[in-house]
Order: sequence, then C-alpha cells, then structure tokens
Amino acid sequence: MRFNRNTFCLLMAAVCMMVTSCGKDSSDGGDDVNDVNGGGDTNEINGVNEINDNHDVSPDLSSYEIINGNRFMYAGIPDKYNTGCDPNTSFATINEDGYAGELYVRVQVSDGVKSYVVQGARIDASPDEITVKDYDFSDGNMRTTQPDIVANIKKIRFVNCKFNGFANAKPYETNKMYFTFEHCTFTGGVNEVNITLKSCRIGGFIGDAMNPLKNFYCYDTFVCDLLPAANVTGTHIDGMQTYGREGCEGGNIMFDNVRFEFPSIHYDGYDDNCNACIMFQLEYGNVSNCTFQNLYCNGGGKWYPLYVTDGKKGKTFVQNNLAVKNVKVSDNFGTIFYADNFDQRCKVENVEHFSEIYVSSIFVGGDGKMHVICSNDSHIDHTLTIKTDKGEYNFSIPHCPSNWALNGVIDTKTNPDEPLKDPNGRPYTQYRYADMPFDIDCVVDMPAKYVNCLSGGKEILKVEL
Repeated sequence: MRFNRNTFCLLMAAVCMMVTSCGKDSSDGGDDVNDVNGGGDTNEINGVNEINDNHDVSPDLSSYEIINGNRFMYAGIPDKYNTGCDPNTSFATINEDGYAGELYVRVQVSDGVKSYVVQGARIDASPDEITVKDYDFSDGNMRTTQPDIVANIKKIRFVNCKFNGFANAKPYETNKMYFTFEHCTFTGGVNEVNITLKSCRIGGFIGDAMNPLKNFYCYDTFVCDLLPAANVTGTHIDGMQTYGREGCEGGNIMFDNVRFEFPSIHYDGYDDNCNACIMFQLEYGNVSNCTFQNLYCNGGGKWYPLYVTDGKKGKTFVQNNLAVKNVKVSDNFGTIFYADNFDQRCKVENVEHFSEIYVSSIFVGGDGKMHVICSNDSHIDHTLTIKTDKGEYNFSIPHCPSNWALNGVIDTKTNPDEPLKDPNGRPYTQYRYADMPFDIDCVVDMPAKYVNCLSGGKEILKVEL
C-alpha cells in the first residue's frame, strides 16, 4: 500500500483530514494486534468520560485494508504495525539449492555462516517477472552474483518475506536484476542498486540501515532500533548513507514518507557511534538526482540528523539535483543540518524542528477495539485526547529523552532543563528502545462512528468510519 503523500504536511500542521477507505483486503493474516521490534507497550487509559453508548448498528469496516492481521482505517506514517511482514505468517524456508516460489536460490554455508545467492546464470531461463511470497530468509544475508549476464531484465518481487541483509551489487552499471520488496522485514542492511522498498521495516541490528547507490527507491518504510546491543566493534551507524562507488555514476535515489527512530541507547563502556538519519557523503564517486522528502527524523547521535557533503579525504565529486524537503526533525537536536559545499546545489524546503506528537495508524484489532498508534519524538510531555461518539479518552504521552540524556549528559545549549531520570526515578541511561515513546498503543472502545485525535486543543487527525 502506498500512503497518502499529503499526510505529512497535513498531520504536522494539525489540519483535520477526513480519511476514506484504504482499499480491499490484501492479506490473509490473523487478527491479533502485533507487537514486533520493540517500542510502545499498550498505554492504560488515564481517564474516560462517557458521552453516548447508543449504537444499534456497527460501522461496516469490510472495505478497509488488512495489514499484518489488523484492519486499518488509517496508515499515514510508517510504524511497527503498518510496515514489515505479518508475524502470524507460516513462513516457508529453503535449506539447500532450489526454488523459493519462482526464484532459484543457491544456499551457501561458509565457516558456519549461511547466505542466499541469486545467481544470474541460474535464473536466465526464468520468467522476466518473478514473485516470492511468505518466505523466511532471515538466517543469512542474500546477495546477487552475475546480475549482468541475463539476456533480459529480471524483475523480482518479494512480498511479506523476512530477511537479514540484502545486497544487489557489481557490476553496477550493467546490472539487469531489479528487486522490489513489499511489506518485508529486514534485520540487516539493504544495499546498492536497482532496489525498491515499499512499506518495509528495517532494524533490530547494529549498522547502516541502507547504503543506496543507484536506482534505489524507498517508500513508506520504518527504520528503527539500530543500536539493540552494545556496539562492541565501533560500527558507524546511519539510517541511510550513500558515498558513491568508483567507476559508477550513482543516482536516481528517492526516499518518500520514511520514518527514522534510532536513539543513541547507552551501554556502559561503549561509544554508541550513532550518526545521521540521512548521510549523503560522497567519498568514492558521483551521485546525482536524489530526493529525500516527507521524512520523520529522530536519530543523529548528539549532533546532526541530516548530513550532506560532496567530498571527503581531499576529494570532490559531482552531485546534481539534490532535494531535501518536508522533513520533520525532533526538537531534541539543536542543529538540523551539517552541509559542506552544498549551499548552491542542494534544494532545501520545509526542513524544520517539530515539537508535536503524531498519530501514525488507526486500526481495529482482533480484540474488537480501536487502536490509535501515537509517538512523541519531542522533548515535551503531551496528552493525546481521543474523542469518539462512544466517549472521550486521555492518554499521557511522555517526552522523548534526547541522545544526550540517554547518555547521562545535559545539553546545556539546546535543552538545559532536561531531566536525566524519568518521573519514576529511573535514569535514562538504563532505557532501551522498548522504553522510548514510540508507537504507543492507545486503545478505545468500539463500535464508533468517528475517531478524533487532539493534542493541546489542536486537532491532529479525524477519521470517519
């Protein structure tokens, strides 16, 4: 499912948006509410004022799309509920060379490490368009070899699959394999060329989420939890880093409606090495025609969520047509951009801090109740008020500790009054991703004819059923 591109501006401007049907059912998953990849336990109701309990007829929800087993009225911002694969799926696996659906895959084990290889020589006789659905490849990385020797372009589509990492690599310029991933979950990085991501979730590992080079398109995707354990190797961590490749004219990169949540979790004795959400740092080659738009950015160590430079180590590379627009950055960061040599060639529009909470999803779960998913990337405590014709509900949404506070330090310039402990006295240095105010599940009664979400008296989102 492609989300509404206008959602980004409408939500953050607190403009009422009437949401219509998302489409027909597209999956057969169970009806349980799923809690995967950490963050946001169910929030207890702080207060309910009954208004009207007279419902003779429940609203017809059959036209709304089912995603990961839940029926969604709204899925405008990527979160852990509306992205990734359905964990209730009975996934198929392969343990030796053979077919995964229509795709021939080689299985290799070297020094006890498993990998999956898509080899051009073995799929040349396959259909030009191939679909693989409901497979689990997460016990090894997947990569391509000989992607240039197939006679025709091969379009390979994965739907509702699990992966560790994936790379479609050399030769970059003549690679004829194009991969699309829809509602897939990755616990390793997604890299290089000819890749399209739609409604995917990437996280739960230490390292860059994506290293795009050429023909790389990322839509409606959630990047989260890139520091789930101590970073013992000192790995440099970015949500997205592109640095170019020698001998390749990189470019045609698009990120649209992508959310980044990777706080610098503290582990005693280790440097987190979290860096930027968007790291555009050309080191080895030219990269042009790149757009980063409609992003939610909460990651960047203590400094820069967005970082752009056209050269490093004394080298300067060609970059043309770079646009960064409609980006909301957590107000925990004093500086949004680090930019070097890009002032004239980087088009920047509506890139700003934000201090509001936002609603990413509204759905009916297997419990028959309405679930409103809310997140807070800001340094301010908020209250989410949900009004329905059934009643009025209030939920406390705590502030997001800054990366400074998570490491036991006060940022004297940006947030000198920030506490280093939560209201219960627990130091933020003890927090893990699951403790952060991301994807909080606020539950209200059904049936209801509408759901109206407000914060500070401002309407965030209204959905008519």
